[in-house]
Amino acid sequence: MTHSEFTGEAMKAFREANTFGQEEFALWLNEQIGRKYDRNRISRWENGNESIPANVKLFLLDKASIAPRGTSIPAPVLIRTDGDKARAATKLAVVNQKGGVGKTTCTVNLGYLLASKGLRVLVVDADAQANATAYLGADGYALDQEERTLYHVILKDKPTADSIIRVCDGLFGLLPSSLRLSQADAELAADPNSNLLLREKLNEVEGEYDIIIIDCPPNLGHVTINALNCSDYVLVPVQTEPMAALGIPMLHDTLSKVKRRVNPKVEILGILPTMFAASHSVDQVVLGQIKELWGDRARIFTPIPSSTLYPQSSYAGQPTLMGEPKAAGAGSYHEVSDALIALMNEQRQGAANV
Repeated sequence: MTHSEFTGEAMKAFREANTFGQEEFALWLNEQIGRKYDRNRISRWENGNESIPANVKLFLLDKASIAPRGTSIPAPVLIRTDGDKARAATKLAVVNQKGGVGKTTCTVNLGYLLASKGLRVLVVDADAQANATAYLGADGYALDQEERTLYHVILKDKPTADSIIRVCDGLFGLLPSSLRLSQADAELAADPNSNLLLREKLNEVEGEYDIIIIDCPPNLGHVTINALNCSDYVLVPVQTEPMAALGIPMLHDTLSKVKRRVNPKVEILGILPTMFAASHSVDQVVLGQIKELWGDRARIFTPIPSSTLYPQSSYAGQPTLMGEPKAAGAGSYHEVSDALIALMNEQRQGAANV
């Protein structure tokens, strides 16, 4: 497609292929090219009521490879090799010590999206609230009675593989949790050699997976430290409200200590603003503060807008994107998944060149 052929209709097709709403698309575009376009401007471009600026046309034509998905340039695909079965899985911890910021929603939908792109995925529910377990339609209480939860794996030395169940019509695996995991921090504290227990137990199965995503509890206790000690990357969901954003410095300090003392390879994949209301001035201010304070140290992904679809789908026992692939925020999840796949491919290419 040429510059002159990129019309409002073509822009709309591009946006919808990437599962962006108009508001999301404006946010993403502003993030990429440093402008302040809004939803109304996008609408006028698409309807032909206003000409699309040349810089926007050129960006969307020439830089489409960084868009989340669905463009004429394919989204990243994981490089496959003959040694995949023996390869250690990439591990991603989804962490914020404040609750209610969307960690579980991010974990479940990102897991589903990566699995739907062909990756072998394991979601680990490391939160005693067992929200990811319930979100994926599993019965944490029944699994606890069968001694098939994360608690039994890390503290009773049960075989990891025996506790993994298949979810989303068998699309990916889940290592479930239950309320019993609330005992874990105290029991781990009593064992001076417990800070690598989760790494040890995931080592039993990691050759079966490309990516292991760990939904961490809303604190920086022993279970969370175990997750950080074994992870390659950390994703930080942050609700765009003041108290949630204040937790980032504490998490950053903890991560720096983990990196220095135990796990030098761990890196921040990025910060994912959640529950963002573009029409609220407080949300805009907090998002601006996050970018100003952390933008030079971590990637700030396109915010996930507030939507009732996410809590509704948790009651349905399936990821939102499974039933509503174009739900608000879908484009942001594609952005995160593609960034992760790109890093995994870099690792694999680097290993192949050694």
